[in-house]
Amino acid sequence: MKQIWKRILPAAAAGVLLIAVLAAAEEAAPAADSGEGSAVQQEGYAEIESLLENSEVPQTEDMTLEEITDAFNNGSMKEFLNVESGLSVQYPAVFEFQDDAGYLAVAGDGQATLEITSVQNQGAKLLKNILEITGDGMKDAKTEYNPDAGTLLLRRVNPKEKTVYADLYLETKSWLHHAALVYPESQENLYDPYLLYMLHSMTSNESAQG
Repeated sequence: MKQIWKRILPAAAAGVLLIAVLAAAEEAAPAADSGEGSAVQQEGYAEIESLLENSEVPQTEDMTLEEITDAFNNGSMKEFLNVESGLSVQYPAVFEFQDDAGYLAVAGDGQATLEITSVQNQGAKLLKNILEITGDGMKDAKTEYNPDAGTLLLRRVNPKEKTVYADLYLETKSWLHHAALVYPESQENLYDPYLLYMLHSMTSNESAQG
């Protein structure tokens, strides 16, 4: 099946999680210079601190939460678009897609890979079946399943290979979208913080298959 795709750098829209944090902070703060507003902003900053530590965002001490959000998206994330299936997902900027490699991207150090695909679903509900499958020899399996949103995160570690396998799914009425990350267990502190961020950034122009 022919798939049409393009990538945008920087991401065209801010990440879903950061935008949610920003919106909550703005709504809760009675005034930009009030003590309560400052506390809310600090709480919002704490939510994205783990991502900022591994990003290329410069010194953020004197930046507002909105400025931090913009800097993070401009410096650390890219957006993958599949025009045919309508998938949009943000991913770490360390991954580079090569035109001759299709949907497979490799991190700058060559140790981690990211593959993003979309297959026609034809109305079948596959996430429950995927959730029930467990890999042999895998440990520390973690899942994040939201049937209403049609999303699934499945993270597993192969102790023999010392490798982390993370699969992110978005299921709609016609498509099953899949982002697969593979990285060394020694780099889990680098990539693990992005998993939920990426999962919540996965959107489609088609409604979810709940």
